[in-house]
Amino acid sequence: MKKFLFYVQHLLGIGHLRRASLICEALVERGHDVVLVQGGHPVDVFRPRAVDIHQLPPLGIGNEGFSDLRTEDGSSPTDSWLNARKDKLLEILDISRPDCVITEAFPFGRRQMRFELLPLIEKVAAAQHKIFLVSSIRDILQEQTKADRIRDILDLLNSRYDLVLVHGDERFIPLEDSFPKASEIRAPVAYTGLVAPAKDTVSQTAREPLVVVSAGGGAVGRKLLETALATSNEDFSPDLNWLFLTGNNVKGEFFDRLKSFESTKFQVKKFDPEFTDLLARATLSISQCGYNTCIDILQSGIRSIVVPFAAGGETEQTRRADILQTRGRACMIAEVNLDPATLTRAMRKLLQEKAPSPPDIDLKGAGNTARILEELLD
Repeated sequence: MKKFLFYVQHLLGIGHLRRASLICEALVERGHDVVLVQGGHPVDVFRPRAVDIHQLPPLGIGNEGFSDLRTEDGSSPTDSWLNARKDKLLEILDISRPDCVITEAFPFGRRQMRFELLPLIEKVAAAQHKIFLVSSIRDILQEQTKADRIRDILDLLNSRYDLVLVHGDERFIPLEDSFPKASEIRAPVAYTGLVAPAKDTVSQTAREPLVVVSAGGGAVGRKLLETALATSNEDFSPDLNWLFLTGNNVKGEFFDRLKSFESTKFQVKKFDPEFTDLLARATLSISQCGYNTCIDILQSGIRSIVVPFAAGGETEQTRRADILQTRGRACMIAEVNLDPATLTRAMRKLLQEKAPSPPDIDLKGAGNTARILEELLD
């Protein structure tokens, strides 16, 4: 039995936390102790079983993007506040005495967390007993264009890290497609497969006449929801029903407006814990194209329209959506082109097509990750 400390900081969506939770559960199932250190705002829907969860004072982001860190009350964190949070993280490391520390996204991403992660990494390196240090990243990274930032990533990886876990299938997309300097990483790079819930893939020909519109956590999905709302008034099949899943971040007047349209044909929820099973029964999905949404599309075998989030120079979702479209798994609409007419045309086309066949992609990433980590520590 080994002990793992898994650090995860979600800032916008909740995909990072979902992936980390599934990996933590897989480690526990194999008999290990796991400490999950969560730095974003608490999310009750992802609380992995039998895992020791430590919540740091929460940090999110404001209206100015990923560099605009905000505390739970919406204020900018002071230096003393950040130092107190850093000290809390280091205290958790001291108490837990792990055999392995896993930093989700870092150093490839979460650069704004260096105030606490660099001290954590140095303390790991100075420990009297060997603590393995592992980077856990999704299959597609945000593109880095600054040479000095790429060099910082490589220097830290090559001086401190023992392993890089890529939670994807190399046949789907290799790491060098979004991180061209991957060949310069000296630590082993291991592909785990996509980290999906333990479900069989589904491809049904008989499905309920249901369109599922989802916006992930809801922080950046308002245009998608508004366009789908306008499109729902179009005359498709008289049997067609609509379910809107807004995410927990959609609140207030806009959520109330969506709820005001509820009827026997139109429902609105914030979240559905059985989302993949829901898609396996539905006819069509309209969504963004984050990591977990991609997995849900692949597992459920549903016809899909994806509108990738691309504001602020974000490239990850657009790259993933393009791959899905190229492989015949989805129809992509760029957010700048999204309007009711475009969405209606895409829906009419897909509703006449057969559901995709089961994907030839490894979706057992959680269990594979646990096995790879065991091999590293052994």
